[in-house]
Amino acid sequence: MPWATASVIPLSGNGGSMNPPPLFGPARPGRWNVERWDPDQTLEQRLHTVVTIRRQATTWFGYYAVHEGVPGHHLQLSLARSVADPLRTLLADGATVEGWALYAEELFGSHGGFGDTPAARANMLRSYRGRIRRVFYDVNVECERWTLQQAARWRQGKPLEGGEDVTVGRDVLRAINWPTQLIGYFAGKRQIVALHDAWIARTGGGERAFHDALLAEGLVPVALSRAVLLGEPVPDPFAAER
Repeated sequence: MPWATASVIPLSGNGGSMNPPPLFGPARPGRWNVERWDPDQTLEQRLHTVVTIRRQATTWFGYYAVHEGVPGHHLQLSLARSVADPLRTLLADGATVEGWALYAEELFGSHGGFGDTPAARANMLRSYRGRIRRVFYDVNVECERWTLQQAARWRQGKPLEGGEDVTVGRDVLRAINWPTQLIGYFAGKRQIVALHDAWIARTGGGERAFHDALLAEGLVPVALSRAVLLGEPVPDPFAAER
């Protein structure tokens, strides 16, 4: 799939580089902003960045580009802006958004987007393991089992107690700045996979048709998309409290 490997090479920047079409106002295409070089970077640092991008099949950058770009968030959010009902975009469900991007990562890799080599397979597992590790400090910090310092120490492979303090990075801080966001990757993906299997079994449709149907529902919770795509009753969110 030459198009698959070539498609991620030009992408750069971070998650904030996504620039989907605006929800209101004149229609225009979505764009991905490519960052300029940091003027303080050395030639060696710049070369390292280029090599990392060019070797995206076996570096972190491949899955990052798929997650944030296409077929991940950039595609998802761009299509969501075209949904007629603005509430389906404004009231975005975190698990739906992150679940789709994590689902897209696995889909891209399983379809040969990074090639069929042991190194590419190892890279996929390494990326997935990194996502799983985040769930540990997300859950433990939110449940007040760990302090931020303990979470940062665990992330760096150090004992939870003892030794000098370590820097609490922004990835750990997400656990308090954006509660449950990190675990939402897996919650959303599991719901999408379950809907994918049920939809294909019921309709006999193909994978592309399923993706088109799901993305056309916007950014609402997967449970609501499931009600539309499978004709199931809309779930009662308060049923467990009765």
